[in-house]
Amino acid sequence: NETVDLELKEGWSLIGSSSQVNLETFYLPGIQILWKYRDGRWFAWGPDGDIMKIIESAGIETFDLIEPYDGVWVKTSKTVFVSIKK
Repeated sequence: NETVDLELKEGWSLIGSSSQVNLETFYLPGIQILWKYRDGRWFAWGPDGDIMKIIESAGIETFDLIEPYDGVWVKTSKTVFVSIKK
């Protein structure tokens, strides 16, 4: 499968793919949280256990994959380079 290299600047970036993307891709320094909206609901994911506890304790559903054609908001604390499937 072909990949594309994304440069995510500090702050918020909107990404997507025509392929399924495993969230293991986002276990990188600088990645803070990912959000997506699907079927009338918001879902969130964070790369560390503390963030996931906050998400879950707030009653927000979590997700573990980026499905094809999902739009996902990614919050970073610095510029991060990510390779994902096209």
